[in-house]
Amino acid sequence: MGRSIRQGQLVSPFGVGAIVDIGSESFAIADISMWRDQALRTIPDCRLAAKLHRQVKTPAGKEGEESVAATRFPKWHFCPKCRLMRMITGAEDEARGFRAPRCERCKADVTPMGFVSACADGHVADVDWFYWAHSSSGHATGVCARQSAELYFETSGRGGGDWSSIRVRCACGAHRNFAGLVQTPRPGGMRCGGRQPWLRKSVQCESEVQVYRRAASNLHFPAQVSAIDLVAGHVEATTIDLAREWPGNPNFSLIKTLFAALDDFDHVVTSSKHNIIMFAQSHGCTEDAAIEGLRGALLGSGEEQSGDDAVFDSNDFQQQILSEEWQVLSSGRDITTPTLQVRRTRLPLEWPAELRRTVASVSMVRRLREVRALLGFRRLSPGTDNALVPVNLGDQRIGWLPGVEAWGEGIFLQLSEQAVKDWEAKASASLSARFNVIKRTVERMGWHPTAATPRFSLIHSLAHALIRRLSFDAGYSASSIRERVFSSPGGQGMCGILLYTADGDSEGSLGGLVRLGDPVRFGRLLVSALQDMAWCSADPVCRETSATGIDGLNAASCHACALISETSCSFNNCVLDRRTLVPVGDVPAFFDLDALIRDKGISE
Repeated sequence: MGRSIRQGQLVSPFGVGAIVDIGSESFAIADISMWRDQALRTIPDCRLAAKLHRQVKTPAGKEGEESVAATRFPKWHFCPKCRLMRMITGAEDEARGFRAPRCERCKADVTPMGFVSACADGHVADVDWFYWAHSSSGHATGVCARQSAELYFETSGRGGGDWSSIRVRCACGAHRNFAGLVQTPRPGGMRCGGRQPWLRKSVQCESEVQVYRRAASNLHFPAQVSAIDLVAGHVEATTIDLAREWPGNPNFSLIKTLFAALDDFDHVVTSSKHNIIMFAQSHGCTEDAAIEGLRGALLGSGEEQSGDDAVFDSNDFQQQILSEEWQVLSSGRDITTPTLQVRRTRLPLEWPAELRRTVASVSMVRRLREVRALLGFRRLSPGTDNALVPVNLGDQRIGWLPGVEAWGEGIFLQLSEQAVKDWEAKASASLSARFNVIKRTVERMGWHPTAATPRFSLIHSLAHALIRRLSFDAGYSASSIRERVFSSPGGQGMCGILLYTADGDSEGSLGGLVRLGDPVRFGRLLVSALQDMAWCSADPVCRETSATGIDGLNAASCHACALISETSCSFNNCVLDRRTLVPVGDVPAFFDLDALIRDKGISE
């Protein structure tokens, strides 16, 4: 079609099922059964692929090659001059070479209609405008048929901008305005057709349909998982983990066939000795552990479904990935591999006592690779209560997932576990009631329950404070710095942040962020970030607000002080509270800001 999007946007925000505006045109990204496999490449040596038991593929990026399939959506358009509406069918679009459509009457470029219908089961379609125009009786002065009707999209020109000032009119005289159409359950008795824009087939759907603006953010919630490539041998893999890794081995199908024929596991081990040795080396485990993992994979192969997207879409799966990354990043060891380079630094003696009390370590991540894969998408709500629409809606099973790889650099900050525990004990009385209220909302958003804890709010708020400060000093825009929040309670709890740049292009590996990871510079930056959190231009309203943002998930946080770009935040700018960082309210703060400011060695 000659249109393009950035490769890094393939998972989010423009993955399968998303509605994409390109210039004056609008398209829906089709499922991967319609993509050109020859124009894709497999991401090599990918840790995420091993955990998903499927390859992760991304467009090869060759100029002139069309890899991702899309269809024009919505199909209904209107002319901004004569207001005539017309539907651009797929057959007509193909016959015209997919050129931008024009009005047949006045030859002007037409504009896609700004409204579509959607349901919680993930279906989206054009609004039946003929039905809506004729659903209000008493206006028609003539007789018309659906195939030959002339429809017009008109505005009254009256001030106020309410829905009654917009209407669809038919040449027969029938018309109806938009009052009662948008975000109204089953408007005019409409039913869901059970379709996706790029598919001709449909399924029976009983879900309640509603009409939304085409650009509404709730029409597409990507379900994705991401992983940073780690070092074999640094992650303690259990037998269950290794059993899940074996199906991703290229020779597993042959081993499985041999076991089915012989029904003798010891003989299979003897015959597959070389494969077992190679598996153990690549996964950093002993040969005995690899054998036990193989035993579990063969004997339990009917129980483990390698293609079960529901398992991979669970928040426990992503939390397990984060836990493995935490083991590596918090180990205190320097790492040098082609995909991960980490240098642990000593905390300088000139740091103030307050920073040495609260910060356990700072590491400079000179190089990392993050791989993100798209499992599917949801509409209307990101919660797991809504149906997950898979990335493959074709009749044939496909053994890969769409994704992107991104190279970058970063800073890993580990807080003191003891300091965090002491703060949790002091803040429990002030925060426990609030987090009991938001717990259900957090789970409905599809996040791990640990996100509804004071610890998570503290670490997440600190990540935002640092990103906002880094954007001034590192030379990157705030939207190009991402967060990875490690938070979980317990004896071996996680309490840290990885701030990194990771994009599909050259930005993100220029060295500006790592340079600020030097402990002396980072100490000054951390103090400056905390001082920024102590004052907001919206105070005192901001610091006195205990429920703001989506469903009241934030407190004392707004666009002027704590919120960042949606592309940088992994949690939709939610569960933030700057009162946990510095003393600006009735919540005990984690950092003693007065002690930091008194220490002139780092604040000036």
